[in-house]
Amino acid sequence: METAKPEWQQGLYPKDIIKDVCPCGHSIDHPAVGLERIYGFWMNLAQFIGVTPIPMELIWYCRKCGKEFASTKDRDLCHYFSY
Repeated sequence: METAKPEWQQGLYPKDIIKDVCPCGHSIDHPAVGLERIYGFWMNLAQFIGVTPIPMELIWYCRKCGKEFASTKDRDLCHYFSY
């Protein structure tokens, strides 16, 4: 039995926020979808000295068809996908 999510829990996960799909029909949580993280200069420098960097942009692409189908610069999502 599946219960409904409480209102405060709606949209807390990236797959609930980003609804885009690639031409093959895969969403961002499918195993055939890759994630590319784009870092700024200071975050690259922070990574070099051992600090966990936060990407400035996230790009999702399909490994089967090779198309980029979703991207975001939202700081909360970027922080969620930092290493």
